Amino acid sequence: MPIVPSVVVWRILLSACKLHENLALAEIVTTKLLEFDPSNSGNYVLLSNTYAGSGRWDDAGRIRELMEESSVQKPSGWSSIEGNGVSPNTFQGITSYLNQR
Repeated sequence: MPIVPSVVVWRILLSACKLHENLALAEIVTTKLLEFDPSNSGNYVLLSNTYAGSGRWDDAGRIRELMEESSVQKPSGWSSIEGNGVSPNTFQGITSYLNQR
C-alpha cells in the first residue's frame, strides 16, 4: 500500500469484508486493528457480526468470549425519537414521555 493505513482505513476495510463475506481478509484486518486499538469493542463486534452473517455462530461466540477475557466492553446502545415536532432534548426520558401519553 503506498500510504500507511490508519485505524479508520482498517475499519472501513473490515466493514467491506462483512458486506462481501470475505472472512479470510476480515481475520487479517482484525488482527491489524487489534494491534492499533485492542480496547475498541467495535473491532470485535464487527468481526463477530461478520462471522454470524456467514452462519459461523461458533466463531462469533468465540470472538465475544475473547472480548470478555480481554475485559473489553461494548457500550450500551441508545436511540432518540422525535415525534410531533418535539425534539429528543425536550424529553426527560422515554419512560416519562410514554407515561404522559
